[in-house]
Formats: sequence, structure tokens, C-alpha cells
Amino acid sequence: MKTTLYNAHIKAGGRIVEFGGFLLPLQYDGIIKEHLWCRSSCAIFDTSHMAKFIFKAEKNLLELGHLFTIDIEKIPLGCCRYGFLLNEDGGIIDDVVVYKLSDSEYMVVSNAATKPKVQDWYISHLKETEIVDADTYLDKIDIQGPLSTDIIRDLFHIDLSTLSFYHFSRFTLLKEEVLISYSGYTGGRGYEVYIKKQKTEELWETLLKDERVRPAGLGARDSLRLEAGLPLYGNELDEETTPVEAGLERFVDFSHGFIGKKALKENLPEKKIVFLISETRQSPRHHYRIFSGDDEIGYITSGCFSPSIQKGIGMGYIKTDINIPDKVSVSAEKEGCGKIRCFIVSKKQLVKASGLKR
Repeated sequence: MKTTLYNAHIKAGGRIVEFGGFLLPLQYDGIIKEHLWCRSSCAIFDTSHMAKFIFKAEKNLLELGHLFTIDIEKIPLGCCRYGFLLNEDGGIIDDVVVYKLSDSEYMVVSNAATKPKVQDWYISHLKETEIVDADTYLDKIDIQGPLSTDIIRDLFHIDLSTLSFYHFSRFTLLKEEVLISYSGYTGGRGYEVYIKKQKTEELWETLLKDERVRPAGLGARDSLRLEAGLPLYGNELDEETTPVEAGLERFVDFSHGFIGKKALKENLPEKKIVFLISETRQSPRHHYRIFSGDDEIGYITSGCFSPSIQKGIGMGYIKTDINIPDKVSVSAEKEGCGKIRCFIVSKKQLVKASGLKR
């Protein structure tokens, strides 16, 4: 499938790949250039592929809330929260961001590739809640980087300086009402703009008229989120992995009822997530094995070269019965040939981004 901005990506020289069922730019001028521009100025990303649902739960808010690990009733109006949809075994069906639009209306944003199973999950569990597929009329553009606040103010006369992290508000932009949240997938300052499809291309082109703004693709988005230690569904997260194993139990509220709660409380984790920085520019890669000495103790889920620190970085899982060593090696070979030496770091955010105030 093509997003509204497909032709704009082609015009800008985007290298198009398939991702989550959509044709999206992997890069324009180069992943490293786009990454560093986002860290120092402002980059924009087409994230219209992400699944967006509106729920109207006037009749039974409890049945909607039962689906999520966070207590959606506790979310203040004008705020959004990160959480999970779990199966009965506590495995992650998808990670989501829940926006509280009113006391009975919520918008939930999840991944494009999982949309069919997530939509089926909603339909099978929500009998008294109206489900609206907002992808039919709504797009999303991410405006990320330390200059993003200034650029939005200068171009659209919208002051976001008082908007707190993971808060949102509605504004008039290009004569259209939009929803803007202080959030993103880069670990730095940035905003996500939800806009009607008929205005998406105009917003994109208006942003690019500012010399401080450049487009960025999936490659930079991945390296940015890895520097921030943010998980990707299909890599760090899946239905065989629990939020506890992923180190994300803070996004699980055990004070309320949700699908998978019993399994999470009763079952011990079988693995634990680790964050790695290479001693060199060599990068750990997906499915590489992790070794402590000659012993294989885990596997890599994501890895890349970090443009910010000029070293390889990665995320992975090791067995729970292993004491986490300070140093490990990773290799594509089972025997450990051609090992890359890495440090295991305790801080989840591998690289501190500039401009983020929470």
C-alpha cells in the first residue's frame, strides 16, 4: 500500500522499501546524514502507516480498559500513555499509545504490520464499544529534533513550549484542526501530528520549505530509536515475550484487571533484555548470538551503527539464570567465529539526545 505522501517521497529521491505492508522511504540522502540532522536540527517522518483506531465507549468503558495493561481511566484528559495488548499467556500482541480524547473516547495507535490481528482482537472483545478505523481519514507526520518547537512556532504560529511530554492538544494548522502530541520514537524532543489526509501533503511541503527541516526515512528512524533504547515490535517484542522480560513492567498497572494479568503474576520470566555498545564501529545484528567466554547466553534482537557515538549498538535477550557480565561478544556464527566485543550497559537510553524536557 502507498501512503498519501508516496509521490512526495519519490520526488524527493526516497529509496522505497516495503515495511508493514506499506511502501515507505528507507532513506533519502543517507541514513547517517538523516540521523545526525534529526539530532541537531529537525527531521520529519511519514508515519501515516501506523494503525489508528478511535474507540467510543459510552456504554461500557470497563470492557475497553480490560484490553490494556495501563488503566485508561487514570489517564488525564489531554494525555497519552504507552502500554500493551497482551494475550492470555502475557505475551505481547502489540505495543500501543492510548490517547484520552474524552472520558469515554480514546484513540489508540499501534503498528502497521500487526493491524489485522489487532483489529480482530478489538472486534472479538468489544461488544458495546464503537470502533472507528481512523486510518480511512487520518494521517500522521512526526516532526522530531531539538529545533522542532521553534519550527512549528515559526511556520504555523503554534506555541508548544508549554506542552508537557506525552501530552497533546488540538490546534488549527493550515485551516484544519489537527492533534499534536509531544511524543515520538527518537528519544529526543519532537511531536507527532495527526492530520486529515487532504492536508497531509501540504503540511509536508510546508515543513520542507524551512531550511532547518529535512525528510528522514525508516533507516534513521531505526537507528534513532535504538540509541534511545526503544523496542520494535517483531524484534524486541512479540507474543512469546512479556513486558517484564522486555524490561517494560512500569507500563503494566497490576491494580486493574486486564487480559494476561494472571499469567504475568504467576509465571517467572524466561529471559531478560540487555543493551550493548560495541568496542568498535562494528555493529551487532538481528539474530546474532551473545557469548560470555565460550558460552552462548543469548541473542541479539536489534543492532546498528550509532552515528552519535560512532560505535555499534544493540539490544538483545539473555537467559534469566545468567548473571549479567560487564563484557560479552556477539557473532553470527554458532561457534562464535568473528566475534564483536561489546559492553553491556545498564542505562536503557544508550545515547542521550538533546532537547528533551519531561
